[in-house]
Amino acid sequence: MFSPNTSFRGVTLSNQRRSRLMVYRCDATPEVGFGHLKRGIDLVEAVKARVPFEARFLGTFADRARAFIVGRLGEVTIPVSNEPKDDGKLRAMLGELRPDLAVVDLLERDADPGFMRIFRDTCRTTVAITDDARKRAIDADLVVNCNPTQEASWYAEPQRYRLGLRYFLADPALTAERRRTVPPIRGNRALVFVGFGGRDVGDSKRRIVDALEPLKERLHLDLLVTPFSPSMETLLAHLKATDWDAALHQSLSPPALAALIADADLAICSMGNVGYEVLLIGCPLITVNLVSRQDEIATCLAASGAAINLGMVDRLEPDRLRGAVARLVDSEDERRRMSKAGQVLCDGQGLGRVADLVVDLLTRHPDAVGSAGKA
Repeated sequence: MFSPNTSFRGVTLSNQRRSRLMVYRCDATPEVGFGHLKRGIDLVEAVKARVPFEARFLGTFADRARAFIVGRLGEVTIPVSNEPKDDGKLRAMLGELRPDLAVVDLLERDADPGFMRIFRDTCRTTVAITDDARKRAIDADLVVNCNPTQEASWYAEPQRYRLGLRYFLADPALTAERRRTVPPIRGNRALVFVGFGGRDVGDSKRRIVDALEPLKERLHLDLLVTPFSPSMETLLAHLKATDWDAALHQSLSPPALAALIADADLAICSMGNVGYEVLLIGCPLITVNLVSRQDEIATCLAASGAAINLGMVDRLEPDRLRGAVARLVDSEDERRRMSKAGQVLCDGQGLGRVADLVVDLLTRHPDAVGSAGKA
């Protein structure tokens, strides 16, 4: 039974707590990446700024990810397995915690009705956050999917869905760096931001560096290193050996990352969180993707003129990458067109929109969330 103070691995909650409790279910490991956790922290902070809340992150977290949570929010993690055989333990724990709000950011399992029923049965309000391209109904009071390929007409209860890039959960520091215009390239080298999120499948950064080597006299590379990136010593040694004008940037704060992207003349990214951040700031974007879901998003963005999509990293054609980079470096007009198209799709206000919806859900009946869609 739930005692006056229940402790999970050093995390203590009182059953007589004064503020409401939010639990955020996500994972942050080298296999999953860092983006789910990062947007979770941003949403938790935005909701807490509107109403008083205690927050707990439930999941599997690598040591660096856990340290990131502690640095932003304090000691608020509870280890939870993602194995279906452990779902009974999750149900029992949530039954004791009795959260007012559960946010589930767990691709694949969020479409399992049995898994989502655990949260529906034990939590007052349930929200699902995803960026899935597939047509999959999710059992939650509110489903937020920023994937631009989604359509409200796919779902039997469209009022529960918020779809498209207007709902991308962007850190306010990134929104503050939104460009009003694209400046001319300064000096004789274009600044190129390169970022592939936490997973960096297939040594993506090295592939980009090698493909661009014939252009290295015209470029400066800023390569983002995340807490889950593979060891960068080999890449750093390669950059030095090939005499690249380049820099590695590790564990940047949101303001520092925003400033780095805003300073770039163009970016080469996969269409995960970093790709969305590039769009909203207004940096011209070339996409090279790590998983098929990202490639579907990038294809949609390319059709809108917001990106140049070069497909999957394991099938990257170096000549196409060099051609796309050279074209953008040589054309200020094209860089401006792409910047504007990206900012039209992703205005950077999604975090506030979703936080307002979540607070609204907690104060009135879930059926009254409002109309769905991308408008």
